[in-house]
Amino acid sequence: MKAILALFLVLCGFLQADEGPQVRPGFDWGAVSLYAIQDRGRLKPFDTFARESVQFVTGKAGWKGLQPSEMIFGWLIAFEKEWDKEPFIKVGHKPLKKLLGMNEDTSFFSPAELRANEALKIHVREISQKQRRGETLNDMDKKILNVQNQRLLVEATVSGQTLTILPAPEGINGSWLSLASLTDRTAGEKYSPELVAKVRAAVGGLLESFGKSDAAGWNQAAAQLTTVLSTDLGVTGYPSASSLKWERAYNHLRPFRWSWVGYLIAFIFLTVFLVTGRKQLQWVGIASLVAGFLIHTFGFILRICVSGRPPVTNMYESVIWVSWGCVLFALLIGGSYKKAIIPAAASVFAIVALILADT
Repeated sequence: MKAILALFLVLCGFLQADEGPQVRPGFDWGAVSLYAIQDRGRLKPFDTFARESVQFVTGKAGWKGLQPSEMIFGWLIAFEKEWDKEPFIKVGHKPLKKLLGMNEDTSFFSPAELRANEALKIHVREISQKQRRGETLNDMDKKILNVQNQRLLVEATVSGQTLTILPAPEGINGSWLSLASLTDRTAGEKYSPELVAKVRAAVGGLLESFGKSDAAGWNQAAAQLTTVLSTDLGVTGYPSASSLKWERAYNHLRPFRWSWVGYLIAFIFLTVFLVTGRKQLQWVGIASLVAGFLIHTFGFILRICVSGRPPVTNMYESVIWVSWGCVLFALLIGGSYKKAIIPAAASVFAIVALILADT
């Protein structure tokens, strides 16, 4: 693997230094987005991991036309050339920026800037001492740690430590290995030399084709790594492509966002109906409410397919569950009593609840 990394560095030498993030036309990110990864206690598609990581670091769904999976591999493979001096880490709290001596009118900073910020280092050390003494952290302490964690997540991705895509040989529920394990003895202690060589060859193909901006080579290497991870390593219970696709579809469709849009349209038409008495507006409002409810229900079904359980175990899920039940009963009761005010009121509650959940 060290030889592969060295080859990659040679390839990168042909690129201009500090180019900034590059869009690579023709690269198919579909196969990469469906790599299974063990992250924060569960298995998920790489698409979910990338979206959550990019959202945490940048506060955005993507960056300069790059999708999350593309960004993560950019951090891993072309960090120094394209990302180290790119201001993409969001720091929005002005008092925090003032405390750290940062430009208060700027919202995004580069990893190089944060790494060189001496005030940040000092405050992080002080916070660590507080934690060792068992002291309660104040709000500013937490904001400082959040910035530090944003930077550390990027650095851990650069090293490959966060990319735990190698399934545990002892069983799917064991501790998965990261790409970083290919550069030390860890992978060799878990897998046979032949299997380690297969993984290294597939990963090396990704490194080389990314460095060359070779779309055909990338697409071939990405598909090859899919086969190696899901089949060649021989670990039983590897997540099926269909289950991973369900979660990717959920990520891309954002059904609960579209459902509150439907509820908003319903509220507008029902409110105008209550003021004017025009029946046509009532039917459009009810139809919009039903459409929003059906999308809401579809989102529940998708979430059940993803998690394998009813979506009622945390605050986010409770909010979308309660709002769904509210609309259901509003449709039933409003239909029984022929009162448009009931579904109109329910739509307001559902809009507020789903917007809170969505953000």
